[in-house]
Amino acid sequence: MQESICETTAGSRSIMLPDSFDSIGYLEQGSKLQRSAYAALRRCGVMERLQKYDPVLVGTIPIHLSIADSDLDILCEVHDLDDFVRSMASWVKEHKEADIHQGFQAGIPYACIRFYEPPFVIEIFSQPVPVRRQNGYRHMLIEAKLLRLGGRELADRIRRLKQVGYKTEPAFAKLLSLEGDPYEALLQLENDSDERLAELISTTSSSNMA
Repeated sequence: MQESICETTAGSRSIMLPDSFDSIGYLEQGSKLQRSAYAALRRCGVMERLQKYDPVLVGTIPIHLSIADSDLDILCEVHDLDDFVRSMASWVKEHKEADIHQGFQAGIPYACIRFYEPPFVIEIFSQPVPVRRQNGYRHMLIEAKLLRLGGRELADRIRRLKQVGYKTEPAFAKLLSLEGDPYEALLQLENDSDERLAELISTTSSSNMA
């Protein structure tokens, strides 16, 4: 099913973003980089292999904030991480730059699987948490909302900060004058209205976005 693609509301400097990120179909109709990402994901079959874990592509490529070294980041909901790693290991190791590790993030266990499918590094991040409650997904939705309101001007400035070493969330925090931990500060915007976010973008545009 073809997904709906919507423009931001920033006039001629708009960005095309999907109404939903739940499947990767929107990539096929997107930018040259997004079409390349779609081809890589379909070629290696990773989304089909992960189907029962509710995989969602997140990060910068879905929202047009990628730079030269951006990965394809996939979130999954996995409750038996050891079994998941065992079931994926042989397939992953058929690819270049394969790496699998496990750990804890904010006290929550995770498994991270990385491999290379030209021209992208693909990273699968799994936790025993529903994908739409994981911070990577929540950050992307907040950032997409901000880009719909701030348009290409905001996106261009975020990319410029990323090119000099900023991660995505710290770049948003800098431009929007968000205090404290940038990852937590962005989450605090999650329930703000479009009007409040537009005001925030407008207020900071003459200083931090100059």
